[in-house]
Amino acid sequence: THGQLVKDQDGHKYVAVGVKLSDDDEKVPQLWFQPKAVDGKASCCFPSLPLGLLSSLLSATGTEQLQEVRPEEFDAAEDSEGELVTLCHECVLPVGASRYPCQDGTGVCHGECMAKILLDASKAEDTARENEETKKKIKDRQEYNIGWRPDKMISRNIEVARRRRIPHPQGAKQ
Repeated sequence: THGQLVKDQDGHKYVAVGVKLSDDDEKVPQLWFQPKAVDGKASCCFPSLPLGLLSSLLSATGTEQLQEVRPEEFDAAEDSEGELVTLCHECVLPVGASRYPCQDGTGVCHGECMAKILLDASKAEDTARENEETKKKIKDRQEYNIGWRPDKMISRNIEVARRRRIPHPQGAKQ
């Protein structure tokens, strides 16, 4: 059953995840498992073993709650004809003959997706550099007392009027 935990004679544990028809012409139902010893997301079946022999080799040890896996977490999928196709790690669409290895080394992606990844990385580097330059400029202006400051450089009209003894207009703030 779905979520049943089983182990083989060597002690390897598997979780039953579902049934799928075989890819050959016979379309035999195959029981698929998720191996517990694998770190990443994976599934497998035992295609050459008949169900009777498989049940004698595996013993039930309990059940386990399965986590739903999103399509973008897979490297490959089946197309409408049941053929295995490689998926792009960026857009999760099938990759054709032109493919590029991902920078993290975990898969492949389209040329357009690789260009987007490189452009985004370049923009992030530029933004970080501009932020650092702005911080340095502000620090230098404060440290060396340089730059234009309106509060210290624009004279107040009231002070100019007093020095020149110009009468203050009525209603104006002093």
